[in-house]
Amino acid sequence: MIQEYRLKLWLQGPILTRSSDVGDFGIDTVFARLPDGTPYIAGSHVLGKLRHALRILGPLVEAGERTAALDAWLGTNEGDVFKGQDGRRPVYVSDLVAETKGVSGRRTRIKISPETGTVEPGALQVMEQPYGVGETVLFTGALRLLMPEADAMKAARLLERALNWLTQMGGMRGIGFGRVDKATLHDNSAATSTSLVEGAPARLALKLVFSDPFCIADRRAGKNLFSSSHIVPGSAFKGALAHMMQIAAGPDACSTLARHLSALRVTHFYPSAKGNAARRRPCPRSLVSTSAGLADIALVDGPCLIGGEVPAFGMDWKSKAYEAAEDLFGDWPSSQLRVRTAVSSETLSASPEQLFAYELSNVDKHDWHGELGLADVPVADRKAIIHELSTLLAHGIAPLGRSGAHASLCISWGADARTVQNLREGDLHVLTLASPALILDQRNAYGPAISDVFDGAVDLVRCFTSERMAGADFMANRFSAGRAYRPWLLTETGSVFVVRIKDPETAAQKLNDLQAHGLPLTRAIRETYLLSADGPDLWRECPYIRQNGFGEIIVDQQEHLQMQPAPTSLTLVKMGAA
Repeated sequence: MIQEYRLKLWLQGPILTRSSDVGDFGIDTVFARLPDGTPYIAGSHVLGKLRHALRILGPLVEAGERTAALDAWLGTNEGDVFKGQDGRRPVYVSDLVAETKGVSGRRTRIKISPETGTVEPGALQVMEQPYGVGETVLFTGALRLLMPEADAMKAARLLERALNWLTQMGGMRGIGFGRVDKATLHDNSAATSTSLVEGAPARLALKLVFSDPFCIADRRAGKNLFSSSHIVPGSAFKGALAHMMQIAAGPDACSTLARHLSALRVTHFYPSAKGNAARRRPCPRSLVSTSAGLADIALVDGPCLIGGEVPAFGMDWKSKAYEAAEDLFGDWPSSQLRVRTAVSSETLSASPEQLFAYELSNVDKHDWHGELGLADVPVADRKAIIHELSTLLAHGIAPLGRSGAHASLCISWGADARTVQNLREGDLHVLTLASPALILDQRNAYGPAISDVFDGAVDLVRCFTSERMAGADFMANRFSAGRAYRPWLLTETGSVFVVRIKDPETAAQKLNDLQAHGLPLTRAIRETYLLSADGPDLWRECPYIRQNGFGEIIVDQQEHLQMQPAPTSLTLVKMGAA
């Protein structure tokens, strides 16, 4: 269970919490603000201050309390992401948001030369300053503890003492900025999640409503830069769920859920604008752009001109085409960049070579929708799983992503998987990936790979795909330890496969199974990546399994049919030998 406390912090102006954003013309130091313009103090800054306070207060508290607070509550440096380890902590602080936005003020500083006693050339700093000297400003946020209630009460008392010991918050500590008046913690552990499910359905709809911006570091741009995906993978949800079961609830409280956790299939969570309950559809890679607009050429018999023009695929689109696609499939959330550095506990200044930055997805305008599949769970256990899941996540789920974000959860009945029937030999059907998948094996050809998935019941006619590699240090140490390292070759979301039916009965069975469960890892893929036989422990060797939301497909997505170019506008092009 998540124990949440309302954190209130009163500061005296002037105050400065610096942002990495570019400010108005002439401002060198920009005040950190949320997307709506409200000033805030980053939760990571508050955690750093708490760690410093507890180090100083060590002699004043019991040794056991001090050790627990520093090493267990606020995390250790023992985790190493490059070795497949992660030092998680049970204490999280949200951003503290100012109750008032303040005024649009500025403050200047200069640097005096020690030799001449005059202003050094160019040494003028202009700082954004919304609060005046002596003005009291209230910042509020949440402190969340992932621990049993008795331990949380003990931790909260110690953390409140540490907060009130602090004298300063924010930047410009040496010249009196951000003086702390007082801090308070109040229990705020009311249920935030809801469950609208009775019975034992095989499919549940899940909605995440985030309390904090999040960073799901899907691709790493460098050792000190983390780029966030706007999608929450099913594996991230299951990882946070397992973490909560282990720390907050314990195995006895969730025995049925723990027994079937590896069999649960959690799809990826895609953002939709608040108020829109529909789950986002993938933008197919068979979508092309011309001066007349967007069209889908999945069912066009070969390379073509549309209205005499060469159609442009997604990688060549301009802003007008992207805007048209967003009108169809929904817009993505905006992002923010935060720059952080480690602070030396001895000098209280930035540690050398410890600067890093991470991108956060803003959550103020979107909710995230996914599904939970129980098809691989015995019907007799489904009701108990839903009850345990609802109880465990009554106060939300955390930590999600690198930032340890919190989200409340709404559980409701999911729509039954669409079924296909009455297939005929020779018919064409279009499969669209709704999440990345491991499809290509060492043969490096989609035709044999798709045939393996369908046991030879279909032929691949054409495909529109994009691939990327996934791997590096973490993957090598986490999933390939003890065997040869091979980076994963993922087929990207939106990739399209047009298949022709050979065996209608087998093809229908396979299509319905794939829509309900996702793409399996074929024997050829397991051999390529040196994986053991498919089973409940496959997640230990490979993260890209269907139970983690990968390999989700949509059969005959509506855009393939509705957005076909008019036959009169098409000119098929013969591709001759070079």
